[in-house]
Amino acid sequence: MAAPHPPVWTLPVAAIYGALGTDLQGLSEAEATHRLEQFGPNELPTPAQRPFWLRFTDQLTHFMALLLWVAGILAFVARTPALGWAIWAVILINAVFSFWQEFQAERALAALKNVLPMQVKVYREGRLGQIPARELVRGDVMQLEEGDRISADARLVSAEGFAADVLVLTGESLPVARSPYLARV
Repeated sequence: MAAPHPPVWTLPVAAIYGALGTDLQGLSEAEATHRLEQFGPNELPTPAQRPFWLRFTDQLTHFMALLLWVAGILAFVARTPALGWAIWAVILINAVFSFWQEFQAERALAALKNVLPMQVKVYREGRLGQIPARELVRGDVMQLEEGDRISADARLVSAEGFAADVLVLTGESLPVARSPYLARV
């Protein structure tokens, strides 16, 4: 069995095209179609939506919450109802905060989807053209210009004075400098 390829971002620029099975001319239309069928579209997966009440119930029934429910019952058995009520109040407060954080994370993921561009400039068969971002595949050679949004994980092979705004991903407020020698975008 052949050894797995090292991650693309660890490769020197000269080895990237070979590792991705492409070249400066980009992929052929046939190869791009094959990769799209093989790996699927360039989209963030949409998680299955469960009803709100079930997601809230999950916060009340995870392992630690169940232990606290038992602790509350034991407090009532030990004739310390104030402690029992306090423990159960902590369970409910924790459930509300956890549910709210999960809800906000889902909204952030939805917002991230809206930030991704709808079109991307790629080289296919030596010609620069625009394609829907969802049709971008591994090995496509993208061209980025000032103000463009990056529509997929990418490895820079050539750039001058390139900086990426990664606020949505990392919270970094200033653009982060990137170069072919500083790994991926």
